[in-house]
Amino acid sequence: MQANDTPLTDLSPLKGMSLATICIGRTKVRDLSPLKGMKSLTRIFEFDIAAVLLADLRRAVEVKDNAAVKTLAPQLIVDWQDVPAMADVVKQAKEMLGAVEK
Repeated sequence: MQANDTPLTDLSPLKGMSLATICIGRTKVRDLSPLKGMKSLTRIFEFDIAAVLLADLRRAVEVKDNAAVKTLAPQLIVDWQDVPAMADVVKQAKEMLGAVEK
């Protein structure tokens, strides 16, 4: 799906589809939840996934809110572990959680 440079804000029509790639650069998309469980999705082009999905977790790490990290990281991992395009985000969440659990 190609939607770069469009006024796109909502991905909910994609829920349940079998897409391999999406291009959503320079859009107003902030909610990626319709992509949860999309096992066919291998790439999201021109979009900073980590900035959207890891923002709250990064804030919790920065302020040393370990309880929030222990809540946010596992949920993010569960939500996105089946989506190949989110592998790096899941890896980062696991690393942040591991650092807190040491």
